[in-house]
Amino acid sequence: KKQKTAVIISDGFRYGCASELKDELDLDPMRKSTIKPMISSIPSKTDLGMACLLPHEKIRFNTKYNVLVDDKPCASTPDRQKILEKYHQDSLALSYDEIMSLNQENLRKKLKNKTLIYIYHNQIDARGDKLATQNKVFTACQEAIWEINRLITKLTNEAFFANYFITADHGFIYKRDKLNESDKVDLTSKRIVEKNKRYLLSKEKLKIEGTFNCTLDYLDIDDVYVTVPRGVDVFKVQGAGQNYVHGGASLQEMIVPMIHVKSKKGSKNQEFVEL
Repeated sequence: KKQKTAVIISDGFRYGCASELKDELDLDPMRKSTIKPMISSIPSKTDLGMACLLPHEKIRFNTKYNVLVDDKPCASTPDRQKILEKYHQDSLALSYDEIMSLNQENLRKKLKNKTLIYIYHNQIDARGDKLATQNKVFTACQEAIWEINRLITKLTNEAFFANYFITADHGFIYKRDKLNESDKVDLTSKRIVEKNKRYLLSKEKLKIEGTFNCTLDYLDIDDVYVTVPRGVDVFKVQGAGQNYVHGGASLQEMIVPMIHVKSKKGSKNQEFVEL
């Protein structure tokens, strides 16, 4: 409330990536950063994770099992903008590409009188979720670190933002070899409403060997159960590749970062030291 604040949410930006980002941020003496872990939603998927990071009174599913925040859709950036404005009038929701495409003059016009902005960045999940590019996920991680660092520099120097929170909707698991399929699991139950390699949503508690089951009552959703494999196995369902997955309850999928950055405009004189 005291200074302009930017919340940067990077899709799939797991804790290990954020730890590397913090090291990069700390190289600049005009910045101070801290990092701590948070727990994402279960299932650790994008629509639910993004909803939980918005201010809200309640989260629920509609009849098609799309996620609603305060009974409003929240899948797109304009949808999230409307929800943000309900809680903070001088707020704005933008994508990373929108911000980076603006020159200094247009950026200042865009953010004039805005004290809170949500910026949605998608580099890791955009590649990992596609079969053709999932093997480039580690390249995407490095590029995500570079892009977020560049974004903070731009907002600090050109729009006078000083306060940043960097987080993610979920993490991910990646293996060079395919993950083992739980191919003996019968997924023909009519009560299953959503199937994914790392989770099942159902209207009843499923008893499947090698999995554990819980309700979504932490979101006050009492009539939906989530079932996830123990370990890193996946359910045998149609979809993209099996090297990059998320949605389950492993530490890699559920532990997401919260980096708090204080940044000042300008730079200090620095020299390379001689060995």
